[in-house]
Amino acid sequence: MASAVVRDGRARCLALVQVTRGADAPAALSWLGMTNHMTAQELSAVLRSWEDRFGLRAVGFGHKSLHVSVAARPADIRQAHILTAEHYLACPDVFYVDPDLDWSTYHEDLMKRREWWFWWD
Repeated sequence: MASAVVRDGRARCLALVQVTRGADAPAALSWLGMTNHMTAQELSAVLRSWEDRFGLRAVGFGHKSLHVSVAARPADIRQAHILTAEHYLACPDVFYVDPDLDWSTYHEDLMKRREWWFWWD
């Protein structure tokens, strides 16, 4: 996924961040991509939860975007519905900006996808 993010121009530089957990990178960098929605520390807390439950790894940061890989997708529909709500609470903007995103089937997509993308306005 990291190769695709770089190849597609979604992230343009490499950063090594000294953190124990990759989910802590936004907080360690004081990243401001989601500033008008939450703090970097709050985002890192959300990412830590997803890291524990789904094997999330932060792969790339853009100006106001975040690309992550996921090792363990939601195992059942209930878990996928809960995760859909969590995605919306963490990043509602992506539900309005992506014309291909269908709220009614997003939970099904989460059960198939190995990468998640977030964008804040």
